[in-house]
Amino acid sequence: MNKQKILVLAANPQGTDELRLNKEIKAIEEAVWNGIERDRFTVVHKVAVKTSELQSLLRREKPRIVHFSGHGTGKSGLVFHSENDREQLVSSQAIAALFQKYANTVECVVLNACYSIEQAQAINQQINYVVGTIQAIRDDAAIAFSQGFYASLGDGETISSAMEDGCVQIQLDIGSNSNGDRKLIPVDLAEKYLPEKEVLTLLEKEEPNEIVEIDSEKVLSPHDRDSDRAATAFDILRELMEIPLIKTAVIKFKIEFAAISEQLEILATYKDLHDLLHNLEFQCYQGILREARHFPEDFTSMSILESYGQNLQDIIADIESIIAQKNTASAGVTWHQDLTQALNLLQNAIEQEDKRMLQKAIWFINRIIASEPMQINNYLVSTSRVLRLPSLVKAMSSILNKIIDSQLDSSKINKFKDSVTSLSKLDRTLKSFVSSHDSWQRIDVELRRIETVTANTSDLFELEMSWSDLKEEVARQYQDCQESWAVALQKAAERLDLEISTPNSLKVKQCFNYYRNLASQRFNKVDRELRNFCGNLREVGKTLDYLLEMME
Repeated sequence: MNKQKILVLAANPQGTDELRLNKEIKAIEEAVWNGIERDRFTVVHKVAVKTSELQSLLRREKPRIVHFSGHGTGKSGLVFHSENDREQLVSSQAIAALFQKYANTVECVVLNACYSIEQAQAINQQINYVVGTIQAIRDDAAIAFSQGFYASLGDGETISSAMEDGCVQIQLDIGSNSNGDRKLIPVDLAEKYLPEKEVLTLLEKEEPNEIVEIDSEKVLSPHDRDSDRAATAFDILRELMEIPLIKTAVIKFKIEFAAISEQLEILATYKDLHDLLHNLEFQCYQGILREARHFPEDFTSMSILESYGQNLQDIIADIESIIAQKNTASAGVTWHQDLTQALNLLQNAIEQEDKRMLQKAIWFINRIIASEPMQINNYLVSTSRVLRLPSLVKAMSSILNKIIDSQLDSSKINKFKDSVTSLSKLDRTLKSFVSSHDSWQRIDVELRRIETVTANTSDLFELEMSWSDLKEEVARQYQDCQESWAVALQKAAERLDLEISTPNSLKVKQCFNYYRNLASQRFNKVDRELRNFCGNLREVGKTLDYLLEMME
């Protein structure tokens, strides 16, 4: 059997902050060794890597996965050893050129270094999967990610799945770790579904090399095709507006078209607001809450809090941009004022090293997260229910009859027929997506409530009382489903069932956190699908707007 080689490159030159690289290397080796498919892999490591050694290491070892652990400096590059053992920077361009030669043998690169997103993006032009970081994270989180990531690979999982398992492992370990002695290290290893997620990202090459199968999620979905075909109908109508018979038929439905166009924009705006609240929780709140434990005693927590403050500032700017649209969805947004107050408190807390002020900032953000996502979800549901897509289908069907009567080109008639059919499908798909989103939103609110109540106590009464109803509600979402997410949730529920009757509150909390993270992952998948779908509907609305302009 040809083993897949994992090459671990470690660099910690003199004059740079000391890192626990040996512990991370050991964690990677043990994780792979304990895997059920450990015979597929071999781990090779090289410490104190010099820039002069990089090409020969890749050439001789021919790794499938390259894991770099060390320091990053953002735009300036990654830090390696020079010939005299001092730090030597390698730029994004240079690191991309290094991997270009090995694009058909290296499948994944993990950059376990601060602010390595620029280098990750450069490498991703050549390599299919690259893990890069935006900020810094602590020692225990990086090691937890490595353990989860490589243990999953060792059990035969895909890189994307291993990424998720690495993130879940962070939550399991950090959630139960009361050790206050955590040092900053050059990585924030957490993916898109978890509290530390937006700091790290997994980049996937849009056109994968031959060593990896095409990612199925990159393929155009049926919903994308339906929205494209629906938009095509309005494009065809714009072409046919010169024909008096068609123009008369279209103008008849002008008011209907205008109302539907406005509704589509309102629906998409509500989804934009919901996404910003999601970003608020995972790009700001969770990170600020985590760093508050070490503030102001740990000086490095201040720089991390500053970066979360920048994220908060960006979210506020996006919200203000939505408010400026002045439609029905944006008119009800008043909570951005609380966010502005939270930002001011956060900035003053950092400047004055005031823990009490930081707690006030957290309070304001938490109040928004606890109520607004559900409120926006309710608006989203009610808007989708009154959306007049069926009326649009009826109007387009009437116009179709006029087009057929006019004996136009048959290819355009067939395209228009397909478009009307696709519009009908879009209506059904929207109702399905919104219903699923509504269910998972309610589950998420309940999980968050239980998590908050039980966070700082060993008394699990609230979880014990709520578990039965919660479990049934989640089970309804995966009933008769055999997809991996459904199987994982069912197993996690069975495990929590066993543990919840034991006196070991720490073990119960760990199981609940794992279950909560799996549910959050699923909700985020549903959330992304609805976001993409609303984006498609918005594009349909734009083509409808162009048609309306011709009627002026």
